[in-house]
Amino acid sequence: RSVETAREERFRRLLEDALGTVAPAGRAAVLARGYRAAYEAAWRPVPGAPELLTALRAAGFSIAVVTNNVIVEQQQKLRQCVLDVFVDALVTSEEVGVAKPELRIFEAALDRLGLDAAHAVMVGDAWGTDIAGAIAAGIRPVWFNRRAAASPDRAVAELAALEPTDHAVGVIRG
Repeated sequence: RSVETAREERFRRLLEDALGTVAPAGRAAVLARGYRAAYEAAWRPVPGAPELLTALRAAGFSIAVVTNNVIVEQQQKLRQCVLDVFVDALVTSEEVGVAKPELRIFEAALDRLGLDAAHAVMVGDAWGTDIAGAIAAGIRPVWFNRRAAASPDRAVAELAALEPTDHAVGVIRG
């Protein structure tokens, strides 16, 4: 099944649960399309992301995006947010065949950047996939903890925001 078909099916089930009866013909498809349009229209870079990526590139960093998202959607997001120009490698679970936190997806990113784990930093916002995966791969993690959640490991560096740029670069550099 396509992603669109699966999304429509989820909306059909949601409608039927809410209504307690069969969903009106075509209503789930209309809702699914509306949801998708609103979702895509809301794609924005995190405040400070373009400036941070500019500074990191100027400092000689290579940049990879490692995601459990599908290739086409991640490419669309990066283009819409005008962040694609900063990305040296896009590594998706769809392409690699495993999802974060599996080691192989991190190894694929390291290979594409020509780095070994000791010279890499993973900035991620999801502890269980990004941070745990980076630690398992031997990559120094930086937790982008914008919700001020309690840290499972205070030894892991944290960023609450990507601004000011100099501060974020300093945390990433270690």
